[in-house]
Amino acid sequence: PSAATFMVSSGRRSVLLLVLFAAVSVALSAQRTTLPIAPRGSITRALMTATTTSSKTSCTKSAAAMGKPFSDSELDSLLTSLRNLAGPTRGASEAGAPGIDWDGLRALYAECAHLSHKDWARTEHAATKLAGLVGSPEHADFRRIFERVLVGGGWGGAAGAAAARPAGCKPWIVLVTGLNGIRKTSATYQPWFKELLAQALGGSYAGDTSELPGGRDSFFRQLDFIIASVANEEFKELYGIDELGQYAARKDAIFARYRTVAEVLGALLLKAAQKERLNIIVETSGRDVGMYSYVDHFFGAGSGYRKLVVNFSINDIGFAERSVDVRMAKEMAEGGVALRGGGGGGGRAKLRRLLEVNAGGPYGSAGG
Repeated sequence: PSAATFMVSSGRRSVLLLVLFAAVSVALSAQRTTLPIAPRGSITRALMTATTTSSKTSCTKSAAAMGKPFSDSELDSLLTSLRNLAGPTRGASEAGAPGIDWDGLRALYAECAHLSHKDWARTEHAATKLAGLVGSPEHADFRRIFERVLVGGGWGGAAGAAAARPAGCKPWIVLVTGLNGIRKTSATYQPWFKELLAQALGGSYAGDTSELPGGRDSFFRQLDFIIASVANEEFKELYGIDELGQYAARKDAIFARYRTVAEVLGALLLKAAQKERLNIIVETSGRDVGMYSYVDHFFGAGSGYRKLVVNFSINDIGFAERSVDVRMAKEMAEGGVALRGGGGGGGRAKLRRLLEVNAGGPYGSAGG
């Protein structure tokens, strides 16, 4: 078993530290197989494919690090990804809804997609522009394009909980931090999660335990879902890679390059959720303090929200690394099946399966 640390902070004060012993084990098995002799020329083709993939990965990661504006081909890929999701949109024919302004979207991303997402005022400004181009969760076209983000993040359940919330009961903004692969998200959906929060908060929280936030009554702004959606053309290429190290490196590059695109949409969703007074959960690995600034920027003193930080840690990082590696290997296999149309159906059904394959961030022992 591995010891997982669960720490809760309310506002600026750390209230209590609980140590949970979770039986987390990662079973890695090696299977010997007899390999057939490769057909003539197949090794050369494989080497060429690996070299091309490595070169593209390097260029993508370099462009992200240097803040280079998106190239025409990158903008084409981004807009194609969104058009894939949009399908035959109704546009301005929907009462009160803006049409999808594709030219405006291209111009917006050309202007801001390469800039640092950590300038939260600038990211929020871009989110306001984005809302004018694609609408918001109240519009059918928006819900169609970002179905995976809204459904996977539990928008409906959070909206229902907000409607049933007693008058005068403030909603919550929750920042969940900790390494990838240690089941942070899964924990928030467990029946015992709110009980642990109540114990950790102790006397600092006098309300009913049922009014504490959890995965089932909060909108979870999942960056993984957003990036898989806005970069689905990139993910189609990703799922064609069958070597773990190259796969992890390519996924890392995609996440780095599309981070600001994702954060702009995330800010749009955050503001829409605030308007509806939804409980909101955001997640970070905790590599830097950027997300703390994020919460402070969007949820100031007059926001009417209660703030909560939940931190997960693990006593042996090797467990997290192996967990992510196993998860990524499973994702690779399922991605290949989805790419080939496994599961039947085509069109939107196939695209939905491709979006659902993505199981999290790119980090693990292979990803560095």
